[in-house]
Amino acid sequence: MTNTAVPTPVKIQLAFRIYRKEMRDIWESYNLINFYMSEIHTLVKSGDIRLLTLPSLITSDKRTYSSQDTFGAIDHMRSKANPRRSLVDAVATFEDFLAHLVYLTYRDYPGKLLVQDSDQAPEQNVKLLKIIVNGSDKGEILEKIIEEKIRGIFYGRPTDFFLKDRAKLEFGDYFKNNCAKQLAQYSEITARRNLLAHGGGKADRKYLREVRDSPFRLGQRVPLPAEYIRTSIALLEGLSAAASNLVMRNIYNQAPRGHIARSYNSFARTL
Repeated sequence: MTNTAVPTPVKIQLAFRIYRKEMRDIWESYNLINFYMSEIHTLVKSGDIRLLTLPSLITSDKRTYSSQDTFGAIDHMRSKANPRRSLVDAVATFEDFLAHLVYLTYRDYPGKLLVQDSDQAPEQNVKLLKIIVNGSDKGEILEKIIEEKIRGIFYGRPTDFFLKDRAKLEFGDYFKNNCAKQLAQYSEITARRNLLAHGGGKADRKYLREVRDSPFRLGQRVPLPAEYIRTSIALLEGLSAAASNLVMRNIYNQAPRGHIARSYNSFARTL
């Protein structure tokens, strides 16, 4: 029996279906934790559930929380840990999908690797040359160059991936002409994610430079309400659906179906 290779458009559709479920799982988990933390709070208050016993990080000791300590832990989970994890996970999942979309395209069209990126750092070119010089197998060299190229694509301003088509995915002027508001929102989402990962969740000068119309002051904690989490996840899915739609149509000459088509159509109605 002859093995038939799976066409790349099918791979893209399958990858998007998995990605879309992951994004919805993040939203589901966010709401699951919020819902049950509220239920647990009620049970702790009524005495119908045991109080938290916390093992020490360093010794073998354990400490049983008071009801007030437990309420504090529940509030921290709901107001800080859960929304922070949800946003960070959503942005990481979004970036992983875009990287995979680029990878599949480069595997089919390695000539796109030859197009010079004006924003590429000089040290990136040195890395690529070392890969070529030290490599012994063409397939292995190509894989490593693609990996390094993808890593470089996501340096710099996040919106450049769409506005400058840094991966050469044949976006044309689609995002420039149609998605100014959505890309400004995306830029703010990534800036807020960076605050959570590196800035303690408080607005710093870098965030305020990148988000010119921000309502927050320097040093102010940037909130993560449920509506912000919801709209952020929806926007990230919409942008990735639009990117997938353009790749399918402009590179593979196929109209997307299934989840890509549905997500893209929903996103297009917001433009």
